[in-house]
Amino acid sequence: MLQEEVHIICRILSGDSVTSLAIDNAPDEILVEKCRELSRMHQCKSMICRDQEFFGVSHVYNGGSDFGVIEEDCFLVVCEKGTVLLAEHTDGWNGKADFFLR
Repeated sequence: MLQEEVHIICRILSGDSVTSLAIDNAPDEILVEKCRELSRMHQCKSMICRDQEFFGVSHVYNGGSDFGVIEEDCFLVVCEKGTVLLAEHTDGWNGKADFFLR
């Protein structure tokens, strides 16, 4: 039996902006458009990332098994002043979010 957990995070790189994003399990296209819209509206760099984790029985190094993350799908969107700089899926963050701070 698999369980699924989804996290959506929104960040805006601006000194006086605080924005919350209330989109549960939104498709990629909506996240890209929302990120583009926020970056255009605030005239700054914005990032939206969705981390979707699938939990199930995973095998551990000692030959046993445990309930944990068996698959991960990360989607990251970075926009600046209305232009999409990055929109891609990965199987883990691997420092991709650092792109946002450049």
